Amino acid sequence: MSSGRRIVICGGGAIGAAIAYFTSRRGARSTVIDRHAVAGAASGKSGGFLALDWCRGSPLDRLARRSFELHAELSAELGDPWGYRRLTTYGGYAAEDDTARAAGGRPWLADGVAITSRLGSPETTAHVEPRTFTTGLMHAAQAHGAVLRHGTVVDLVRSPSGAVRGVALAGGEIVERRRRDRNGTVVDPGCALAAAAGGARLQGT
Repeated sequence: MSSGRRIVICGGGAIGAAIAYFTSRRGARSTVIDRHAVAGAASGKSGGFLALDWCRGSPLDRLARRSFELHAELSAELGDPWGYRRLTTYGGYAAEDDTARAAGGRPWLADGVAITSRLGSPETTAHVEPRTFTTGLMHAAQAHGAVLRHGTVVDLVRSPSGAVRGVALAGGEIVERRRRDRNGTVVDPGCALAAAAGGARLQGT
């Protein structure tokens, strides 16, 4: 990635923070725009579970395996401020009348919970605190020069050729790449499906 390329990232969730971190680390001028707060929506409220092989047999298998490896690498690289840990995971069910306890239960489970299977081992499953992970990755991105701004993105700004060159904020401000930078990039992880459905062409992947 060329040094100084400007990238506008819409959304301060886990995807936006990760894009900001990896692009700023490679020398890009990354700006994250979020209307609320980093990890203020789903990325701050998810379960935080990581699995090596739960996508086995699907088109996402290779991505899931690389993601599992990358989480371990990021934890070691950035000092693990988000509590990354390997663990054994189980599946089961709960009963309202507290009669679900079956053989093989665990002492730390309530009587109404029964384990039906083991889902993963410390070699295949892990956990992070999702909000801390997302904010920690954003802080690491800012340490590499990324900028976090608050604002509501309402539209994409296009060049005469139709290529996306920036975003429009609710107050009327336009945030875009430098006009002389032909390789400017706009990344919109929060509404990528909507942009694709509308025919948006994101430059410089």
